[in-house]
Amino acid sequence: MAKRKIPDRPAGRAAEGPPQRPSEPPAQARGRLPPEPTPGAATVRAKYPPLLSPGMSALGHALFDRLDRGILLLDAEGAVIDGNSLAFDLLQAGDGLGQRSGRVAFTDPQLEARWTRLQARKGQFGGPAVMAARVRRNGFPPCFVIIGEVPPGSDARPVAWYVLIFAFGERREISPAMLTELFALTRAQAAVTSSLYEGHSVDATARKLGLSLNTVRSHLKQVFVKCEVQSQAELLHLLAQAPHTL
Repeated sequence: MAKRKIPDRPAGRAAEGPPQRPSEPPAQARGRLPPEPTPGAATVRAKYPPLLSPGMSALGHALFDRLDRGILLLDAEGAVIDGNSLAFDLLQAGDGLGQRSGRVAFTDPQLEARWTRLQARKGQFGGPAVMAARVRRNGFPPCFVIIGEVPPGSDARPVAWYVLIFAFGERREISPAMLTELFALTRAQAAVTSSLYEGHSVDATARKLGLSLNTVRSHLKQVFVKCEVQSQAELLHLLAQAPHTL
């Protein structure tokens, strides 16, 4: 059965991911996996990778893409069958986790050896086989990966493994509309909060929004009250756990 491969990022996607990094040495020199070649005859459906076998519907992908973690479905050899856009973005970057010879692979040799051993022992455990790993990345916080065995017959496709990728900080943005809905912030308070969550300092937020420092600090005090937090660190931690878009 044909399987999905990771396509090049479609036009217009650049604004959705993390900020572009400056020019760097080739991927191999940084310990990254180069992206897999894109099948030329694939038909791209909306912004999702081409679906070359019966799988998740467009609605299913739309829902999965709203999750704050990457999800992949793999066959027994570790080749990608399906997944959501965050997971495909991370695989395409090849930073810590990518593809090699058509299968999901780690750039860290020790993690790759664990993954290979897990595949070899599939079905030999008393329960489903599983591994968890902390994956270091260049210029980004580490991501956390869980790979687990899927019981035979769970899906019409030959799905053998699921992969969950927790890449907190990969998409550091939260919509002001969401902040207004969740915490009843005013438009100005939501704009300040959104800017801080993107990683801007209070000073930079003031410059970005064309406000005085005193005005930004005044908005922030009201945000603390409405969000029931005592500090900016608590606020950012709270926002990291909240949904980011409506």
